Amino acid sequence: MSVVGGSIRSLCFGLAILAPALEGCSSVTSCDASMVPAIRLAVIDEKTGATLIGESTIVWAGPNVVRDSVRVVLASGAGPVSVGFQAGAYSLMVIHAGYADWHGSIMVSGDRCKPQTASIAANMTAK
Repeated sequence: MSVVGGSIRSLCFGLAILAPALEGCSSVTSCDASMVPAIRLAVIDEKTGATLIGESTIVWAGPNVVRDSVRVVLASGAGPVSVGFQAGAYSLMVIHAGYADWHGSIMVSGDRCKPQTASIAANMTAK
């Protein structure tokens, strides 16, 4: 997976898979460098159950994030995308060409810097 766009805030708060050590995030959060992703989001085709290939846009709101988004390019065999680093309520939207937009929400338990990672699947319906 590679990131096509998005802000540094998206990179620091949203996608733990981009780098094992998020040194550039120290000014954004007071949590230590061993941040745990809050959500593991799988983007899949509802009919086949396969991970969607190509560019998806993920939009979310959650703790300390009013609204943020990032575009990701999923390759064959790609695993779930990591979103967020804090416990709390999240609302999510996934946009992928040829599919209806998917909307979902999830509550992540744990404390501010050590969430208990929750998994959710965006079951995308072809248009």
